[in-house]
Amino acid sequence: MATNAIATDQMSERVDGVDVTVQGNRGARAFRLRGPGPFVIGRSTEAAICLESDLVSRQHAVVRVGSALTVEDVSTNGTLVGNKVLKRQRVEVPLRTPIGIGEFTVFFSTTAAPVHHGLTPPQPPRVWPRSCLPGPQPRAVPAVLRISAARRPPLPTP
Repeated sequence: MATNAIATDQMSERVDGVDVTVQGNRGARAFRLRGPGPFVIGRSTEAAICLESDLVSRQHAVVRVGSALTVEDVSTNGTLVGNKVLKRQRVEVPLRTPIGIGEFTVFFSTTAAPVHHGLTPPQPPRVWPRSCLPGPQPRAVPAVLRISAARRPPLPTP
């Protein structure tokens, strides 16, 4: 019953956009998503935040944003939220709580809650690189963002 109350309270809050920062082995990337979510984080190109890594499930976690974050692990690998490992669980945590997925760390904040992890989200570019998105080149903020982890070179075959 409390879980439904959390979702209802967050949905009634007005969230126009969410600042997202993804940190990985190749550095960090900041961007803005529209609305409060839910935002799926995963390896699938259908995910709102697509993280390219074998350690990330196709649908790894679902995040809803209000005055706090509701993070739900929907993976088989688990999701680190703050210092707690979620396995097929849902938890509510403060904005800017680090969410560990594979080798990535994801931070969510709203305009009312500035980012305090060392990066200020820049305005998103008008056109994203074609390699980040399936289909034709978008003209505005994309619905899907693909971020790659550092890849190891293939082993030579004998």
